[in-house]
Amino acid sequence: LPASSIVLADPLMSLVDALSVGRYASTVELGALGPCLVVFNFATYMFMFLQSATTLVVSRALAEGSKDRAGDAVSTSCLVAAVLGTVVTTVIWMWTPALLAFMG
Repeated sequence: LPASSIVLADPLMSLVDALSVGRYASTVELGALGPCLVVFNFATYMFMFLQSATTLVVSRALAEGSKDRAGDAVSTSCLVAAVLGTVVTTVIWMWTPALLAFMG
């Protein structure tokens, strides 16, 4: 269940974004939301491996009764997510004009 909820969360967040912008902004802002959603959805899908691997390692450790190993896996996963998140945020921030021009 946790693994499928992560996969479903991203399209739901994009839908809420589109509904909110469509309701409270003009068509220009709604049109600008499309390329932004593509960039951020790509960045989100890049981290799917981390969620799957962490769920597998933690569930295996807990099944074996090793709470310490499960805690280590979660800590390592959080550290990797923080580092990769910082890198992806920096890249997106620096290359936003190029990414949007590439997408048309």
